[in-house]
Amino acid sequence: MISTARVLSDKALQLSADRPCVEWAIGMLERGHSGEYLQMLASLSGKLNHFEVADFRDRALEELGVSPVEEKEAVVSYAAEVLQGFLLGKIAMRDALSTVKDLCIAADMLRELYDFYLLFFALDDLLEIGTQHYWEGADLSNIEGIVRSRIGGFLARSSAA
Repeated sequence: MISTARVLSDKALQLSADRPCVEWAIGMLERGHSGEYLQMLASLSGKLNHFEVADFRDRALEELGVSPVEEKEAVVSYAAEVLQGFLLGKIAMRDALSTVKDLCIAADMLRELYDFYLLFFALDDLLEIGTQHYWEGADLSNIEGIVRSRIGGFLARSSAA
C-alpha cells in the first residue's frame, strides 16, 4: 500500500507522478476517505500522463487537508516510515536500506540519511563479497545491530524536529 508520506516525498523530489499515485488514491478510498479528485485519480488507468496525475494528486492532497511540506521534511518523514517498517518486521533490512539510500541520492545526499546510504553499501558488499569498507567494524554478525541502533537515533532526532 502506498502511503501519503511516500506521495509527499515523491512530490517533493519531483519524481514522476504515475502508478504509485493512482495506487495511493485507491488505498485512500478503500480506507474510507473521499473526494472528487481522489476518485478521479483512482480511476486513471492505461498510459498515464504525468501532468494529469500530478494535478489530480495535488488537488486530492488539498481536498484531504494535507498541508504542503518542504522537501527535507517530506523525505525524512518517508524514510522514517520505511525504517520503522523494518523495525516492525514489515520490510527486509536490505530493502529498507535500499529505499532510504535511493532517497538520500534523490535528495542530493541529504545528511540525515547518509548513514543509511553507507550502511546499504556495507550490507550489500558483505552479502556479495563477504567484506566491506563503508562502515568501520561492520560485519555480517553485527550489521543488523548497527542498523537498528542508527535507526533508533534517527527516529529520535526526526520526531524531535
